[in-house]
Amino acid sequence: MKNFKAILRWGISIICLVYAFYGVPLKDLLSAMKNLPLLPMLLTVAAGFIAYAILGLRLKFMNEPSLKFKSAFYASLVGLALNSILHKSIYLETRGVIKNYE
Repeated sequence: MKNFKAILRWGISIICLVYAFYGVPLKDLLSAMKNLPLLPMLLTVAAGFIAYAILGLRLKFMNEPSLKFKSAFYASLVGLALNSILHKSIYLETRGVIKNYE
């Protein structure tokens, strides 16, 4: 059962990652990223994780009874993932509807 949960979690994560980058020209993205300095990119990623850790702490203390930080942090990351996926889904659907009317 534990292996099934891990396979399910990784499977969903990989599907979401593929969906997030669907239609993105990866060669152009990678060539653009090569021209960026590494330190600002790492600081941006670190700031993002700190922001989601703070959201996790906020969620931890807002609930009665209090959640564990790990659970609250994961809930914040799930919210981020759903926000990203739903946003892209709505964008793709809108683009499809607009093409039908052109």
